[in-house]
Amino acid sequence: MNKQQMFKLNEKFNLYKNDLNPIIRYFAQAMLAESFNRPANGIAAVDSLLNNSAYQSQLGLRNIAYLIHLKSGFLESLYRYQESATILSSFNSQTKDIDYDPNLKISLINSEKLHSSIAALPKKVFKYSNKKTKVPYKLKRAGKGTSYSIPCSINGIGIDMLIDTGNPKHTVIDRKRAAEFGIKAVIDSIPMFGVGSGYAQIGSADSINIGSMTFHNPLFYIVDNISPIDSIKIDVVLGSELLNTIGNITFNKKQSAVTFNVEDKTDKQLQPNMVMKNRHLFINLLCNNNNCLMHFDTGASHSNMSKFFFEKNKQYIIQKATTDSIRISGFGGISRHLGYRLPEIDFNLSNTDFSFKKIMIYTEPVMLHDKEDGCFGANLISRFNNLSINYRDMVITIEK
Repeated sequence: MNKQQMFKLNEKFNLYKNDLNPIIRYFAQAMLAESFNRPANGIAAVDSLLNNSAYQSQLGLRNIAYLIHLKSGFLESLYRYQESATILSSFNSQTKDIDYDPNLKISLINSEKLHSSIAALPKKVFKYSNKKTKVPYKLKRAGKGTSYSIPCSINGIGIDMLIDTGNPKHTVIDRKRAAEFGIKAVIDSIPMFGVGSGYAQIGSADSINIGSMTFHNPLFYIVDNISPIDSIKIDVVLGSELLNTIGNITFNKKQSAVTFNVEDKTDKQLQPNMVMKNRHLFINLLCNNNNCLMHFDTGASHSNMSKFFFEKNKQYIIQKATTDSIRISGFGGISRHLGYRLPEIDFNLSNTDFSFKKIMIYTEPVMLHDKEDGCFGANLISRFNNLSINYRDMVITIEK
């Protein structure tokens, strides 16, 4: 638990949960619920701890604050903003003069303000006429960049949206397009992080339509501009909270289409091979026959290995790789980094082998992640005839 080794924790927990101290058991359940996208289970586990005064005295204030943070996130993922705001308001009021963790305290205060504001807006509603809908995708290439976009409509006006599993919450739109689509800002100065950091506004639309699916009252981050993927212009980035609401998304290369499936179709014999950290997806697989964890961000134009991977394999990389520079774009702008380019890296996901040639290795930290081995970008999708992402069961499946 302390090392955040969630796949190992999941395995051991299933073996020994009946022998665990109740506090450890419920705490582990809450952590697993966050990692494997089970918000209802997480709420139950947190409540089992917070509603027992004997447990509270043993937990201490720092752990209680962390549990409040977890429950707030679970409620947010279920669009239950008012409940989250109420819980946060009560806790923040009781602890306003107590020091327990400066960063966590600021986060809880900011979340209370945000969730209170969103709770006053019309509720989000997801409707569909078919449980499965298929839409064509557009595969764009420019330089080293690759992107997948699909036709959607916002307030009845058609537009292509970038599919970005690395955009953890609301759909992102630039200020000019927001005005064209009648999306008005309703909340100001929301912190955002990506390649850089900054602030965005939150706006609301009447609807987003994708095939037979309609999201009523969706929220948008309104930003000054969205940095292009190489020379691929981007106006709107579909928020992965909507993908999570749908549940299952499959890319089919032969049909050049994306299928959205509201039903759960994953083989129940499959074990989770993805986790969530701060709403970002991470894939657990083998890299050169060693376990590794890869951020899965289809908003990234290409795949790369991290500084964390570089430090673990430094001698080998320096001997085998050539020096190079890499460009990364996203919210906050564009950055360039010096690093190495390896001739080839082999991966194995669910007993399927694949490789990346001339993959870039970072030698300094990029974005906000520091404990994963690298990032799979949109070019992971093009390697397979089918690639399915199941948010409900946290399973990614591939077919060559």
